[in-house]
Amino acid sequence: MESCLDGLEKGQYDLLVGFVHKDAAASYFITFYHLLECESIALVFEKDNELLEEFVKMVDENTDSKIVAVRAFHNPTPLRVKFDKVLKDL
Repeated sequence: MESCLDGLEKGQYDLLVGFVHKDAAASYFITFYHLLECESIALVFEKDNELLEEFVKMVDENTDSKIVAVRAFHNPTPLRVKFDKVLKDL
């Protein structure tokens, strides 16, 4: 992980997309967001509403990313539909 982070710099990528499904994933997304400083989309999903809200709040308070959040577990369709809408708006 260290070598990956050391090799990243601002302007290296045009878009950051992160799958946020647990606390650690939110932390990684926030870290990459601040390193890359590019357009970003956080795909936040969880079956528990309280955890979903917690992850969305973490990303929202620490980034200016677009957030796609759905209550989902095995069925990816709701996440895919919302993600497609965000991509069209870019």
